Amino acid sequence: MVLKVVTMAELRFDVLFEPLRTGETVADVCRRYGISRDTYYRYRRRYLAEGLEGLEDQSRRPKTSPARSPPIPRSGLWRCAGIIPVGEPAGSAPN
Repeated sequence: MVLKVVTMAELRFDVLFEPLRTGETVADVCRRYGISRDTYYRYRRRYLAEGLEGLEDQSRRPKTSPARSPPIPRSGLWRCAGIIPVGEPAGSAPN
């Protein structure tokens, strides 16, 4: 017997169309697959907005971080610390 490798996107696609294929309710399908109805409808929204690509795993990392400080250029950091005197080229190292 040959096993078929199935991606998560394909599995989510199958879950989305299971109620249409079988005539079951969304709640019954979610119960059988062990997911919440909120998860089912999140998959549905992503599929309607982005197609099959929307069902791929997505990063949980926030897109922005409001509390994060802006990056300081490396040369500016050394000048702030007083290691490289003002007027010296940024690439020069202290003696």
